Amino acid sequence: MIIKKLNFDKRRCYDTMNSQYFTQIWSNTKLPKFLEKIENSFLKSNFFFDQNLQVKKSQKWKFYLQLNNTN
Repeated sequence: MIIKKLNFDKRRCYDTMNSQYFTQIWSNTKLPKFLEKIENSFLKSNFFFDQNLQVKKSQKWKFYLQLNNTN
């Protein structure tokens, strides 16, 4: 998997989650572990994966992590 696009509003991201923690897990883990941490923590906070492996916060917030499968 390759990160294709990471597009989020930093202020809103900070308002909805601990962005310091987000930055820490992003920089200290490889992508599979990072995705596992998203599933284990962010999904419990109204995040979900759609069929395109796009992580979405509720429509109220614009937070997207688009991933591209390359096998």
